[in-house]
Amino acid sequence: MVIQEIGSVELIEGMFAIKLQKEFLPALTNISGFTHLDIVWWGSLFDSKETRDILITEKPYKNGPDTLGIFATRSPVRPNPILITTIFVAKIDFEQGIIYTPYIDAEPGTPVLDIKPIINPQESRIFQCLTGVNTGLNGMKTVQNLTGKMSLIFKRKGDKI
Repeated sequence: MVIQEIGSVELIEGMFAIKLQKEFLPALTNISGFTHLDIVWWGSLFDSKETRDILITEKPYKNGPDTLGIFATRSPVRPNPILITTIFVAKIDFEQGIIYTPYIDAEPGTPVLDIKPIINPQESRIFQCLTGVNTGLNGMKTVQNLTGKMSLIFKRKGDKI
């Protein structure tokens, strides 16, 4: 298996940025319409034999169990430190291959492995985890089956509650 780094996380002019390697600039074609992107990155600061062998961790959450398996956490310490962060796109410099964002939970120099668009921010993993709703590719079609507080999430301009 070969995993290829496509760029890195950088800090440019006080903003976090995803800086692509030149050969990947064409992959940004028509990405400008997306407000949010999933950034897949390598947890290079946690990539060692010792951290890859950690499979159980002590209570990482205040109200959680005393121990958790590493797959039950968002920890960067994992057998394969592949991490995903959803970012807000502040701006994109297509000529330089730089995507600016106010924040990403990765350090400058962190290798970026992939970028995936969030078609609808309500389809993001965070939204699904917080609400328990998986909207699918057509969130408005799914909303017809929802009632109560979930319908508030999909409230459109002019809708009455």
